[in-house]
Amino acid sequence: MIFFSFLSFLAFIIYLYLGVYGLYLNKKSSLNKIFFALCLTLSIWAFSYAFLFSLKDKEQVWFWFRISSFGWCFLQGFGIHFVFILTNQQKILKKRWIYFLLYVPGLIFLFNSLASEMLIKEIIIEKVSIKFVPAFSIWLVLYMIYHFGFIIIYVFLIWQWGKKTTKTIEKKQSMILFLSAVIPFFLGTVIDSLLPFFKIYFHRPMSNIFIIIWAFGIWYSIIKYKLMKPSSFSVAFEEIISKMMDLLIIIDKDGKIIKTNRKLEDLLGFNEKELLGKYLDNLILEKNIIEKKMLTLFNDKENKNYSTEVKYIAKNGNKIPVDISCSILNDNFNDDISMVIVGQDIRLTQQLKEEIKEREDAEEKEKEYTDIMKFLSKSAIDFVQLPIEMDIYKFIGQKIKEIVDDCFVILNSYDKLRNALNIKVSLLPEHFFTDIEKELNKNPFVMTYPIDKNLEEKLLESSLYIVKHGIYEITSNLFPEEKCNKIEEILNIGTIYAMGFARGNDLLGNIIIFTQKNKPLDQKSINIIETFVHQASILIQKRLMEKSLKESEERYRRLVSQLPELIIIHREDKIIFVNESSLNFTGYSPEEVIGNSIFNFIYDEYKPIVLTNMKKRMVGESIQDHELVLLSKSGEKKTVISRSMNVMYENEMLFLTLLIDITDRKKNEEEIKKAKELAEDANKTKSEFLATMSHEIRTPIGGIIGMLNLAFDTNLTTEQNKYLTMAKTSADYLAKIVDDILDYSKIEAGKLELENIAFNIRGTIEIIINEFLFKAKDKNINLSYSIDFKIPDLLKGDPAKFRQILINLIGNAIKFTEKGQIFLSIKQIKSFNNTLELQISVKDTGIGIPEEKKERLFKSFSQVDSSSTRKYGGTGLGLIISKKLVEMMSGRMWFESNENKGSTFYFSVIFGLILENTITDNKNNDVKKEEIILVNRKINILLAEDNTINQEFMSILLKKKGFGVVAVSNGLEVIENLEKDNFDLILMDVEMPEMDGIETTKIIRAKEKFNNLPIIALTAYAMKGDKDRCIQAGMNDYVSKPIKIEEFFIKINKLIGII
Repeated sequence: MIFFSFLSFLAFIIYLYLGVYGLYLNKKSSLNKIFFALCLTLSIWAFSYAFLFSLKDKEQVWFWFRISSFGWCFLQGFGIHFVFILTNQQKILKKRWIYFLLYVPGLIFLFNSLASEMLIKEIIIEKVSIKFVPAFSIWLVLYMIYHFGFIIIYVFLIWQWGKKTTKTIEKKQSMILFLSAVIPFFLGTVIDSLLPFFKIYFHRPMSNIFIIIWAFGIWYSIIKYKLMKPSSFSVAFEEIISKMMDLLIIIDKDGKIIKTNRKLEDLLGFNEKELLGKYLDNLILEKNIIEKKMLTLFNDKENKNYSTEVKYIAKNGNKIPVDISCSILNDNFNDDISMVIVGQDIRLTQQLKEEIKEREDAEEKEKEYTDIMKFLSKSAIDFVQLPIEMDIYKFIGQKIKEIVDDCFVILNSYDKLRNALNIKVSLLPEHFFTDIEKELNKNPFVMTYPIDKNLEEKLLESSLYIVKHGIYEITSNLFPEEKCNKIEEILNIGTIYAMGFARGNDLLGNIIIFTQKNKPLDQKSINIIETFVHQASILIQKRLMEKSLKESEERYRRLVSQLPELIIIHREDKIIFVNESSLNFTGYSPEEVIGNSIFNFIYDEYKPIVLTNMKKRMVGESIQDHELVLLSKSGEKKTVISRSMNVMYENEMLFLTLLIDITDRKKNEEEIKKAKELAEDANKTKSEFLATMSHEIRTPIGGIIGMLNLAFDTNLTTEQNKYLTMAKTSADYLAKIVDDILDYSKIEAGKLELENIAFNIRGTIEIIINEFLFKAKDKNINLSYSIDFKIPDLLKGDPAKFRQILINLIGNAIKFTEKGQIFLSIKQIKSFNNTLELQISVKDTGIGIPEEKKERLFKSFSQVDSSSTRKYGGTGLGLIISKKLVEMMSGRMWFESNENKGSTFYFSVIFGLILENTITDNKNNDVKKEEIILVNRKINILLAEDNTINQEFMSILLKKKGFGVVAVSNGLEVIENLEKDNFDLILMDVEMPEMDGIETTKIIRAKEKFNNLPIIALTAYAMKGDKDRCIQAGMNDYVSKPIKIEEFFIKINKLIGII
């Protein structure tokens, strides 16, 4: 069972991988898209069988069988569609009805499989096998015909394709696909379709597993014979065709244009998008040449080249004569794949030929001119043999002197940056240089001559013109006119001609021809010179582009060498190039690095990572940036981020690794980590100190308050009552100060937690107002409040912290108000996502806050009046604690105040809404005081408290309520007394000598007979986690010192089962 499920799941993975990989190879190809759909149907089939084979429940098997029908119902349609595209059955695919035949039968069989049992009558589940019993219905017969038809068509088309194709690669592809299809189709059909007709069943349906053989055939064809892989032009080829001056067209075997270059597009006036996909006969006038000569080269075994003259049809309808040369391109298997057509615009050449022919047919006197034209044509060919830029100008000058007898020639290049001409070549007799320099007192052949807009436009016209103002004009008026005239006399200059070297709107330079007196150029010579200069301009532009490209490459090399990042180019692990930053970073010389293995410079721990990534790069996989540690020459470890990519370097595809130094950053991270650890240790020490101080301060305060409370229960004189009341007030105030300091410390240490419980907001507000009514009444202050009727009674949040904030604000308002009123307002701001935002304000008519002191209000331990004679007391922590609590409750606090007029303090908080169906009993949520209920039977309490005063106070307090009390001072005494007497409850001090409360509780809980004995923790600790620590040790509840008597007895009564 498991084995067949595993095989099916493996088939699912293989089919899905092949489909996705096919799309990855070429997302735009219809063949790849249909192949993906085919693999998807097979993967659904296999995925369903992976579950089906491992199930015993027949209903579940039926379910997965029906899911599998999505695969075996559409396999045939997608399979035939795939082979139609593969075998180039374009005529069939253009007919719409073929898609009906391909996919509608699959839909019909799918519907029948899902809605009925017309194909399979029964599924028999045995211990080690599953059998599908055929229904022997008309639908099954139709499906078998449909399936067998698919197999026959698929195999026949593959076989016919391999037989007819002349391409070696397609023959090999067809052979693999034929064999990999016949075997699984035969086995699957026999085992799953034919044998069941004769009631012979195999242990499992095997068709979807056998088809793995077909999948491996597809995979082998992709890897070995590049099935479904797109063809592409290399970057180098793209670069060449974009810069070549010839006209380029590439067509496929059908005569469709698949590539052109910029030169052709510019000449004909088309853009590349307008040309791609068109047939060649849209561009060439001679249609018969295309069909009878050019396209026949694809089938000609002997001749693969053809040259002729044709006329290209421009976008504007002009017919342009072009000399073309056609060549067949082959793939790696020597199969013809495309044709390259290289053309040259021969309009000028034809013009020259026509002129030559006219002169030859006219008179004998034109023979000399014809010889010059032939010479000119030959010279044009010689251009390509000139290796460097300077040779071009020399060659042009020498050829002009051959055309024009007894002339001087100067050739200039154009400096676009300075908008000026620089002399490149001067063909004058030697002694003239000295005469000219002596006359001008300067060497004019090393100077730069600026040009204006008019001259630039004239040179761009690319025609020979007469320089009217002679040397004075061509030197840009830099020299006196009379001296320029004098030089013309020295040189015996008659007429000066000039013409620009230009390509389109790009000025490249110019040529200046000085003829002797009485020897002007005739029109024929002018035509020859202009034609010659046009041809020369093409070569000059080409040489300038080559020079620019070379300089650009050199600049790029220098730039890479000077980059601060470390750059290494390597062939596999052998280093080919490193930039200067890499050498400076590691301390090695180029000789120590170039040719060496990159692994010699990598720390051992990281070598496997680099090797793995290098292998991924070799197969084209992308890799993520990762950290490396390099070893410098000094032995120092250097940490870097490594980023790798494939690059073309000196016509070879190599690896480029970019390294970014993060050594300092890693050191900083380590330092930050250490600093964080130190800060955490300091915070821990602070928390421990606060916990200790909480215990040490709150314990004696608890004793004082407790004993004072006991004293009030005795018979006191009026004077004694007065003194004890004053002492109680001071003790309560001291406890409040300690609580404020501890609350503030807990907030600062991030150890204060908020509760999230249901509470009655109206009840809470009413109790707070009632607590302050007497104080307000004593000062003749009117205390009132208003709560928005839209606010529900029950909300979810921390009522204790909410109460603490309100008590602080109302208490402050009463403290700083001598007369008038205090008004509390609670409004609903908005409701969202089961939460409610409230805005609360406390407005008073008190003393207000001076403008200059407002900024001190929310500062820790700060008061508005900090003088020694201040009237109002306090720690200055109440407001800052309230503000921090508000912020913890997702709100904010602010205020408005005018001195001697009063203040209004605002804050917003967010509470949770309680849904109606979660409310069980509103009465349970009301804030109410619990009464102390006593019972008749004697309740025995074991009190563990090491502080004598607190021990005495609580003993008396408990006895007054009718409890029996046994008091001890440490944990050992607790365990000893538990063994002697029976107790109903233990009050356990956490901090005791010899054995503390936590350890004692753990020992008690370890004994089974004490598992249900209630234990309440008594602790002066008030830090985050104290309660959790007690509960985890096994205690039932927690009371913080100094104890609140009412709360204390409520918890006792709950645990002993009285309430």
